[in-house]
Amino acid sequence: MTLLDEYRRSIQTRAAARSNQEQRRRSRQLTPLTGSESGRRTPETPPNDEKLPELNPKSSAGRRNARKLRLRATNNVKLQELPVSRPTKTIENPELVRDTKSPDDISSNQDDSASSRQRSSHQQSAKPALDQIAQLILPNGPEQATSNTSGSTMTDVPLQLLQGARVDLRRWSVIVSDRTLRRIAAHNHRISSANRKAQKLQGLLAGQRQSSFLLRAEDVDDLSSSYLDARNQTTESLLLTGAETITDAGLASIALAVPKLKELAIAGAVRVTDASLRVVGEYCPSLERLDVSALSGMRGAGLAALVDHCGASLTHLSLADCPQLGDWVLRRCLYACPKLTHLNLSRCPQVGDALIETLAAQCPLLRKLELSGCLQVSDRGVVRIARSSPNLEYVALDRPIGVRGGEQLTDLSCSALGEYCPSLRFVSLAGNSALTDAGVQWMASRCAQLTRLDLTGAIGLTDATCAALGAGCPELRVLRINGVKGISDVGLRLLAAGCAKLELLHAANLYLVSDGSNRDFGLEGLRAIASRCPELQDLNLSGCFQLQERALVAIGASCPALRRLSLQACPDVTIAAVTAVLKGCKKLTRLDISGVRRCDDRMLRAIAKYGAAITQLAVAGCDRVGDAGLRYLAGARADQLELLDFTGCRLVSDAGINALCDAFQRPKLAHLVLADCPLVTQDPIARLAFACPQLLTLSVHGCRVSARVLQSLSSSWPFGELHLPPSGTQAGSNTPVGIFPAPRAKDRRFVAEFCTLWAAAATIQVF
Repeated sequence: MTLLDEYRRSIQTRAAARSNQEQRRRSRQLTPLTGSESGRRTPETPPNDEKLPELNPKSSAGRRNARKLRLRATNNVKLQELPVSRPTKTIENPELVRDTKSPDDISSNQDDSASSRQRSSHQQSAKPALDQIAQLILPNGPEQATSNTSGSTMTDVPLQLLQGARVDLRRWSVIVSDRTLRRIAAHNHRISSANRKAQKLQGLLAGQRQSSFLLRAEDVDDLSSSYLDARNQTTESLLLTGAETITDAGLASIALAVPKLKELAIAGAVRVTDASLRVVGEYCPSLERLDVSALSGMRGAGLAALVDHCGASLTHLSLADCPQLGDWVLRRCLYACPKLTHLNLSRCPQVGDALIETLAAQCPLLRKLELSGCLQVSDRGVVRIARSSPNLEYVALDRPIGVRGGEQLTDLSCSALGEYCPSLRFVSLAGNSALTDAGVQWMASRCAQLTRLDLTGAIGLTDATCAALGAGCPELRVLRINGVKGISDVGLRLLAAGCAKLELLHAANLYLVSDGSNRDFGLEGLRAIASRCPELQDLNLSGCFQLQERALVAIGASCPALRRLSLQACPDVTIAAVTAVLKGCKKLTRLDISGVRRCDDRMLRAIAKYGAAITQLAVAGCDRVGDAGLRYLAGARADQLELLDFTGCRLVSDAGINALCDAFQRPKLAHLVLADCPLVTQDPIARLAFACPQLLTLSVHGCRVSARVLQSLSSSWPFGELHLPPSGTQAGSNTPVGIFPAPRAKDRRFVAEFCTLWAAAATIQVF
């Protein structure tokens, strides 16, 4: 409870205390005594039709008045008619209420009247200040303190998520609208108004003498600061990535209400145009971070106006997926933002060497540069930016793999990055097939702090690259070398010798990688990786068709932190190898053994027995897997599985799917792929609609399930989209059939579940 809440409560308790004091004062005013014929004084008895008001025995006022009634009855005191007793709240902060007399302290009438006059005088002197303070804090009266103002509904974001300095609605952006933005703006208006009133209140309190006011001196100083808790701070960061329904009106309301906004992320807001961006620039001059990626309605004039006003403070700017922006707009952004440290121009085809040279000249503080998919950038641009940005730590220069055209980066780019940017931590050069070992060696020898490197598709590299990384990059944690076919077991051994902190290794389609061997000079291949990289968590060996058993046994024995393992298209992997991995890697959550020829029901039984943490399992193309293996999984792991891929498992039938449905109690299954399982019919699919309502994917291409059944069941999965083959399509086509995730289906499901729990909690609080 904040000091403001305590002060509101004290206002109410003081009013109750004054009421009780008035009751005691009136009850102590004695009336003339009346005696009976015998001369004995007795209390006057009220008439039969006049009854004393009923007292609430549970309230403090009721107990005090009952005590007084009994005391005066024994003293033959004539009683006046007592006022109606109302329950009052117990004073929680008695130190804030001064001169309060105990109900048992009954003195003479003269002393009582004197103290009563003193208290009355004290209250009258403090009353004007209290009334002004109450009007400032509670302009609608004391009832405002206890009024319920929650107005969130199932179609809008709860108010509690719209408060605070950082408002992160990226998961909620599926339902964010202009109404949400207006609520944020209204909340900031209230905070600004409250802060102004707090300043006025502080000035009012400073003019009152402490003796005539009922608050401590330190409370006066802290009263205005009570507005500064987490809920009552003005918004400084607003993250709305993916909010496709917001428009210029909503964004303009934010700009007008939040002049101190420092971070704004509206990537994907396709209905926002230049008009609102101009308003943001005019009213939010302190903006430091801006993400307007994928704003198809932005043409450039509004962005140019924004950077003219905010460019001096902007440090982060993201313009990814904006091919409609002209070169003049991008140049204007670079000229207006000399303090830029983070810039994202990914997938902007208009970006070329000329623009990169302007960037190098105008933004010397650059630390992060993303140019993914910018095919017009060549070695000349990379060398220029490397020379002018010695603090560069993150650079993404990857290209789409297999896409021809554009400029190719060569060893000159790698050498320049290594020579001029020794602080590099992240480098992505995927898809640059012209790279050779010489360029990577030069970069690795000078970038000792490198932690993430992506060389996917750089087909010109060999074991010499791995040797250079092992010798010069001891901090390397993430390495992707998929498709680099020149790397063999020797290269993996050299890599493991110096990169003991490796956590992720993607080495798919390395045809020269095998089980390794135990040579006189040590282990080779994956056995060396397993023995020297104990922190390994993610390992992708898809397409390494020489793998069999020994390498995987070594991984199971030496890599207890492994969480994800892909053995797709490794046909000779044995049951013993998979069992060894499962026994040694207790944290393994994802296992892909698609295309393993030896995968059968016995392997699934081992997975069910030892895969304590398995949530995602793919056995596509394993035609020896049948209902028995599915029953093993259902009996042991049904409720923990989130993804099952049985594509092409032709022995799976209704019996296996029914066993899975029978085992479900609290299922988490979200993706079930049964494509090309011809023995599966529509009966178990209908059961899935009731047994597993969380499904986002249900692929039944090639199953004996009619389109009419799918249409009737599609309403059971509200976050999926029904895909049916077009009329006239041949039965053997690869057209997807079934239920597939709607756009941002996970976020929509999260919002629906949250709102359901929120409504239940609100109902419980009401009752």
